[in-house]
Amino acid sequence: MPSDLIRGIQKPGHKTTIKKLELTIEELEVLLPLASDQLFRNEFIDTRIPGFEKNSEKLRSAKAVVVRLKERLLQAQQKSGSTRAAKPPISVA
Repeated sequence: MPSDLIRGIQKPGHKTTIKKLELTIEELEVLLPLASDQLFRNEFIDTRIPGFEKNSEKLRSAKAVVVRLKERLLQAQQKSGSTRAAKPPISVA
């Protein structure tokens, strides 16, 4: 996957600051469906609202972030196996 899709779309000359965020597997499992639903709404439902201004660049960036989070969640789930006990946070940066 190209790095611009992994880190989001960057404007030429725009400096990106990378921050580290730690979330538990359970937090990611709750967050990802909400983020995916919001992206769907923004792409397909909100566009029908009069006055809505679509921002394709932000939508692509948001989709890239959701893809990264889903990949990290899958990695963490595979690493942890089937145990559902409280787990330490994983880095999504």
